[in-house]
Amino acid sequence: MIMTAEQIKASWELDPKGTAGAFGAMLRDFGYEGISDEWVEKEIIWLYKGGEPKGGPSMLLSRWLKGG
Repeated sequence: MIMTAEQIKASWELDPKGTAGAFGAMLRDFGYEGISDEWVEKEIIWLYKGGEPKGGPSMLLSRWLKGG
């Protein structure tokens, strides 16, 4: 299912842990096996507060959050 950036933000606001879990699963599917859902949750908070992505998985998250 494709989601827009606005839908992702709405999902995050309703269920941050569930949204982080979904993104964590996608990142692990992309080969980032060491990524925890907790890391994803903290990184999403960082990115939504205006932080800059810090590398591979963070760059993917940033693109998904901005572009869906």
